[in-house]
Amino acid sequence: MRTRGYSCQSKKPARRCAPTAAPSTSCRAAHASATDALRAQGKRRTAGISRMSMFNTADEAEAAFYAAFSSADLETMKRVWADSAHAVCIHPMSAPLYGHAAIIESWSAILQKGGGRISHQTLYRHVEGNLAVHGIEERLLLPQGVEARMHATHVYLRDAAGGWQLLAHHASPLPVQDQPKPEAVLH
Repeated sequence: MRTRGYSCQSKKPARRCAPTAAPSTSCRAAHASATDALRAQGKRRTAGISRMSMFNTADEAEAAFYAAFSSADLETMKRVWADSAHAVCIHPMSAPLYGHAAIIESWSAILQKGGGRISHQTLYRHVEGNLAVHGIEERLLLPQGVEARMHATHVYLRDAAGGWQLLAHHASPLPVQDQPKPEAVLH
C-alpha cells in the first residue's frame, strides 16, 4: 500500500510539491510547538528517550533546526540530525559532509561563532511516506550588516518510532537579482 503525501496547508493528497506563499496557520503552530518543546526540554538529557523520536513532524524538526542555528544550540542541532551514515550536509559553496559525526563537527565550528540571525520561509513542502522534502529561502544577517539570501533544500526522514529528523541539508546562495544586465557589444 502506498502512502500519499500531504502539503502542510491542506489535507488533500499531494503527489507533487505544494507551493506556499506564506506559512499556514498549521505551520506556525508546528513551529510554536517545536519551540515550546525545546524550551520545556531545556538542555537536560533524559536517559530513556531516543533522540530519533523527538520531533512529531518534519515541520517541528525544521523549526528546531532554525532555532538551534539562531541560538547557537549545538545539543539541539545534534538531535535535529539523523544519526546515519547516509546523512549529508552541504553548506553554501562547500563540499558535502557525510555522516552524523562530520556534520555535527561542522555545525559545532559554526555555532561556536555564535550562530546568526536567520529568518526562513518554506517555499514548498512535500511528504511521501517516510520522507519529507522542504524548499526554503533563508535570509542570514552577516556581521557586516549585509543580508545573504540562500536557497536550502531539506530532506527529513521518519524513523521507526515515528519521529522526524533531518537527513539532508543543501544550501546555496541565491543569485543577485537587482544588478542590470550588461549590454551586448557588437564587433
